[in-house]
Amino acid sequence: MFAQSIGPTTAVLKDKLPMDAVETVTSLQAKIQEMSRLVRQNEAKQKKFDALERKLIGAASLGELLSTLAHDYRNDFSIDWVTVAVVDPAHEVTKLLDLASEDRHGIESHLVTLDSGAALSKTLGNELLPYLGPAQPTTAELFGDRQQNDGSVAILPLVHGGQVLGSINLASVDVDRFAAGSGTSFLERLSAIAALCLQNALSSERLKAAGLTDTLTGVKNRRYFEARSKEEVALALRNKAPLACLFFDIDKFKSINDTYGHLVGDEVLRYVAKVIQVQLRASEVLARYGGEEFVVLLPGVSELNAIATAERIRKIVAAQSVPLDAKRTIRLTVSCGVSVLAQEGDSSTSTEWNLKLLSAMIERADQGVYRAKDSGRNCVVFVN
Repeated sequence: MFAQSIGPTTAVLKDKLPMDAVETVTSLQAKIQEMSRLVRQNEAKQKKFDALERKLIGAASLGELLSTLAHDYRNDFSIDWVTVAVVDPAHEVTKLLDLASEDRHGIESHLVTLDSGAALSKTLGNELLPYLGPAQPTTAELFGDRQQNDGSVAILPLVHGGQVLGSINLASVDVDRFAAGSGTSFLERLSAIAALCLQNALSSERLKAAGLTDTLTGVKNRRYFEARSKEEVALALRNKAPLACLFFDIDKFKSINDTYGHLVGDEVLRYVAKVIQVQLRASEVLARYGGEEFVVLLPGVSELNAIATAERIRKIVAAQSVPLDAKRTIRLTVSCGVSVLAQEGDSSTSTEWNLKLLSAMIERADQGVYRAKDSGRNCVVFVN
């Protein structure tokens, strides 16, 4: 009954209005409908941004955070390509991701490391304001291997506490997708939250790294090695790939400490760690196992190649000297044991069995060290 008392409908009113008034009413209706559509569109966009922000804040690791920016952002907002550029002159981010030994979530092609913030300044200016517009030569570097040479891009600076961390880079083949002068409130808020989350993630990963690094030599510690070696054993068995282990022990290290003091002993440990490290590939793991012992894990390396690697390191250590001061040096040698993982098992092998194989491989390499010592030191012994 109430609805019937409202009065004539719009259609009835139109019939009673002059033509120019009808056109005005029709135009107003169209504007109202368009405004309603834009409101609904913005509400939907806001919900997506809210969900993305929650994912960023809830990211449990640096890798997960970068994956959320690279993949979730791209998928949720139908963006053709997304990269995250990080100002990383010391390659710290790469090292932290390696040290985390976690699933990279497929972020490699979306992560761009910059030696400085110069590439960002070229595009964003000294004030580091977001850039929206056509792709330019100055923006190509921010998209890594997949350079964006046409369409439109949005470059969103990541700045926290006055420090330039990097940028989120969005690309579209649509030249009008990121138009200069268009509203950027959503994007600016996202970049501010992403910058805060990135800074927190880096701080968290640094703390983790401190617990997985030997503070004296700067290489990984035994805790890291034990965790990483379990992963490598499972991977080697699953892929039926070789895995080798090397144990290095500095010969007569106690005598060095007794003769020259512990400060010199510390310098010897740092020297040997550095010599070993520079002879390894990025995928190979060096850790200080304890005292004067270092352990190396060589994924994908056969018995003969593992022995060759150990022999090369042994010769380099023996051929060089550690300087004590302007006049004195110390000549060192190392003994090394080598072993390989027994290929007994497959991807369905139990964790207990994997640990048994791992323990046996490490024990054989350790036995190799003792045999090398008994053989006169400064040699490599393989134990099958």
